[in-house]
Amino acid sequence: MHFVELGIFVAVLAGSLYLICTAAFALLSFVIGVRMIGLSRKTGETPEFLLGFGMILTASIGYGLLITAGVLRPTAEDPASAGLTAITMLGKMTHNIGVMCMIGFVLLVFRRGVVWARWLAGLMAAVLWIGFVGVCLTGGLETGSPEGFWYWFEFSVIGTYPVWTSIEALRYYTSMRKRQELGLADPLLVNRFLLWGVAALLSLAAIWAVTVPALLGVRGMGPTSPFMSYCMIATSIFGTGCVSMYWMTFFPPSWYANRITAQVPNPA
Repeated sequence: MHFVELGIFVAVLAGSLYLICTAAFALLSFVIGVRMIGLSRKTGETPEFLLGFGMILTASIGYGLLITAGVLRPTAEDPASAGLTAITMLGKMTHNIGVMCMIGFVLLVFRRGVVWARWLAGLMAAVLWIGFVGVCLTGGLETGSPEGFWYWFEFSVIGTYPVWTSIEALRYYTSMRKRQELGLADPLLVNRFLLWGVAALLSLAAIWAVTVPALLGVRGMGPTSPFMSYCMIATSIFGTGCVSMYWMTFFPPSWYANRITAQVPNPA
């Protein structure tokens, strides 16, 4: 009896925490995205626009629509209704366009003009959209379930693109850190690469934490599926950490910026 009560408590806690953190994640991502787009208008640079637009489309609009459809579907009279199917389709399309923007950001910032990087970005785009079309043609939009070959084919990009971001950001951080030690690099810029790399890793962790249950065939919430509840709690923590790192990366508070700039070595 105590085990059942504990399971119910964990399930309620997980669901509440997940919804609150998801709403905060979407809202903060939207705010950061808008500010990045505003910055791109001032600088005239494309990467800021891609990053801001990508964050809005993936974390705010796309993810928000998919979560909405997922919440409404279990209690709907017709879970496969045209309305829910349209919301799911729009959510996936918006999210995928956002993923392409994020990949484009990495390509322009870290691998501009590099042939293999262009091919990799093109391959990821092809897999992403072929998977989406496959989901559409096999009834995946009607069920909204994370299952089937085409779903995982599409997810192979969604679940891995942050790896590329993290590798490039942390590689640049290592390189720029050496220059900072010689007083040749802005410490805030160097730290930005570190934070961005960590944010990408947290994003990856959040994506996989919420996906692992589906990969293992675990479905539903409640005392009979505590694993799902713990995964949702983990997703909430990782997602909150991710958006916090995003904010610190591009809009660090003064106390943090002062602390980082204080690390500038004195010239010999």
